[in-house]
Amino acid sequence: MQLINRRSICCALSALILFALPIHTHAQDQKAIDKAMATCGPANSNYHVQLQAHPEPLTPPNGKARVFFIGNSIFPRLISNATVVRIGIDGSWAGAVKYDSWFELLLPPGTHHFCAEWKNASSMNGIALNVLDLQPGQNYYLVASNYALGTLPTVLTFDELNPDEASLLIHEWPRAIATPSQK
Repeated sequence: MQLINRRSICCALSALILFALPIHTHAQDQKAIDKAMATCGPANSNYHVQLQAHPEPLTPPNGKARVFFIGNSIFPRLISNATVVRIGIDGSWAGAVKYDSWFELLLPPGTHHFCAEWKNASSMNGIALNVLDLQPGQNYYLVASNYALGTLPTVLTFDELNPDEASLLIHEWPRAIATPSQK
């Protein structure tokens, strides 16, 4: 009888540990997700994006870094022109691009956390993050690329782009001018 009780207690404790472990892990994952999402900005912020053909890039003043944000769709025929990628920096939304467009910001040197969030009218979305240590007088290029095939899950990447490729895209594609909207 004593053996059965010990076995029952061991089984109960094992079950408790096994069931509690995913909850603890989920809580840790949620904390990591919340911390990462703090890089972006408020969820209820939206942008209306207009495109300006062939503008000249800004000239960075002394002491600032210039960061270009480029929107790129790997499968452009499958992505609506209404699709917007919001760009967040250090916890605030800074602007947005449509695919095959770009915008730039002048930022102070130091470590900055960047977020790209893709949303479209069908409520499909994706989020990608990056971090850069900006140096004064330098140019940086981040490209948000969307890999979407019909109804399959979307993958959004947000990576540094080499200066040659970035220069080509910036000269070929229009500048995105984003204004906050109530949508």
